[in-house]
Amino acid sequence: MELFNRTCDEAQDWMLEKMKKLDTAELGPDLKTVQALQRRHQCLELELTSVEEKVNRVNLLADSVKSSYPNERTNVNVHQKEVQDLWGKVKARALECHSRLEDAVGHQIFMNNSKNMVSNIVITAASADTALSSGQSLKLFKM
Repeated sequence: MELFNRTCDEAQDWMLEKMKKLDTAELGPDLKTVQALQRRHQCLELELTSVEEKVNRVNLLADSVKSSYPNERTNVNVHQKEVQDLWGKVKARALECHSRLEDAVGHQIFMNNSKNMVSNIVITAASADTALSSGQSLKLFKM
């Protein structure tokens, strides 16, 4: 029973630590920063596999304790549910962060393309203005 309780506490501590990391995942101001945050999140997702193994161990220990100590069944079920509930929250938060970072990458790519397009329009407009002011005719390209 003591091993089970200690394993539950460790699993919950690990999950709370990962939740803090997931809560502090901010979005960057540019594409390089967002991509770096994505890589950091991927490392965090790898760390979560260790936590998942710990959660699986809790479940195995819970089954063992319940069969060895039937009078502890209620207590074990409570601890097991706490661990499972927290694990569900961690997975949901990780998925949410992953999705937010994917969206941020798309946003940054869109913004970079928009800036390039506006820059090209400004250059083209300036060239057209220069050509018209010097009396040259404009040649339109077929698309």
